[in-house]
Amino acid sequence: MFVLFFEYCGFTSPPKHRTNRLGLFLQQLTNSSKNKTGLYAFVVLMESLSNLDEYESAQKSLACYCESREIPYYLIVNDEENVKGCAMEDYMHQRHCILANFMNTTEHEWFVMLDADMGIINPNQKIDEFIPTNPSTFLVLTNRVMNSEIMAGSYIVRNDPRGRDFLMMWAKSETEYGGRYGRDNAAIHSGIIRNYFPELEANLTKCEYWWELAKRDCWLYLYEVCVRDLLDNRNIPGIKFLRKSYSYVRDGWLTEGKFSRNDFIFHNWKESQRSRPGEFGWWDYQFTNEAFHNLSHCALRKEAELWRYRPGFEIDEKEIRKWLDTWVIKTKNEEILEKRFSRRFDVEKVPDCHWTKTGLVFDEETEEI
Repeated sequence: MFVLFFEYCGFTSPPKHRTNRLGLFLQQLTNSSKNKTGLYAFVVLMESLSNLDEYESAQKSLACYCESREIPYYLIVNDEENVKGCAMEDYMHQRHCILANFMNTTEHEWFVMLDADMGIINPNQKIDEFIPTNPSTFLVLTNRVMNSEIMAGSYIVRNDPRGRDFLMMWAKSETEYGGRYGRDNAAIHSGIIRNYFPELEANLTKCEYWWELAKRDCWLYLYEVCVRDLLDNRNIPGIKFLRKSYSYVRDGWLTEGKFSRNDFIFHNWKESQRSRPGEFGWWDYQFTNEAFHNLSHCALRKEAELWRYRPGFEIDEKEIRKWLDTWVIKTKNEEILEKRFSRRFDVEKVPDCHWTKTGLVFDEETEEI
């Protein structure tokens, strides 16, 4: 099995050559993390190493964090061996099957799954406080701040039959939902309703009117807000939802890349969207040129030599909290309008939408609701 464990040294050559060296280095360390034990492990799932350079900043920070604390960290790609038993055509569904099968081969009780574009902004935080102590809990999910989505790019899953079965259900939902807009990120919403609340099938079918239409985010958002209207305030046995803006991971662009000591992991550290102001999801590199220059310091826990921030990015926690609370209020107000739109179940009676640098917004109403 091609499982890659990060134990970095420094890379100072040009980006493409540096990425090639990084990939070779990782392959030489295949399966070395199996020698480590621990309550939990971090895992990143990638379709291929060919685009590793797109996630270089995120992966350096995450790997360094894990190495400095001797936390098992796995990078799993969908090579020929890993995809055995996972015949899904869409990789975004298939990856959950790959992880479920891999979990069966390890002794770790929990896995923290992160998309490849998620990096450690603050190494002084720990994931431990988010690991459930209640034995009945097998899954921790994050609510996105900017909309009604359940985040598909990160979750904490228990390595037991309940956790693995949930991942397999999610992966196999491709059979019913494959090819639809939003892929696995949309599928988890319907999957939860059908598996835990079958009595809501008729209501869910109405919500899926928007998903079946969806070729763009406008209709996908209406589907998601419709499903969350069914799901919210219901207890799902074994599944914990983290409150908006109180998760271990969030979109860094919500606060223009700024962070406080309470932040931990930032999402959307893609090199192609770095330093491109005005674009949705863009991020401003928070670190100096010297940051992560010598990754041999990771094992020595010289974090001050690695997480070197540019001035102005680390700010007071009260400022960040005020910023995030404003986002939550904004999102809640938008959800009220979106719920009203979604209940029309008629695409002709819903205004168009467009993207802004702060997200998707529906155009101003032209008729009385």
